[in-house]
Amino acid sequence: MPVINEVKLSGTITKYYPALTTPAGRQINRFVLEHLSEQLEAGVSRIVKCRIFCVYIQDGLVIESLNNSVNIKGFLSVNTQNKLVLHVNEIKFLD
Repeated sequence: MPVINEVKLSGTITKYYPALTTPAGRQINRFVLEHLSEQLEAGVSRIVKCRIFCVYIQDGLVIESLNNSVNIKGFLSVNTQNKLVLHVNEIKFLD
């Protein structure tokens, strides 16, 4: 049975940390994504809110200001502090 770990999420970038550079010269972008939506659960509508720390390894990414609306695709993992992290593979700016 294949193991699936894929996340698609839209939201707003509410915090952006200075980019880091790996020893191999890759740019590590770190930001916080906040999501707000209305979803159906067991036939009942509910408001869904979440805030998640994201990592995106991509050279040349520039986040010009906060509150950028984005669609992202990626996968979930935990960091060395055992906190949930969304590792972003694709990002699309909507603004």
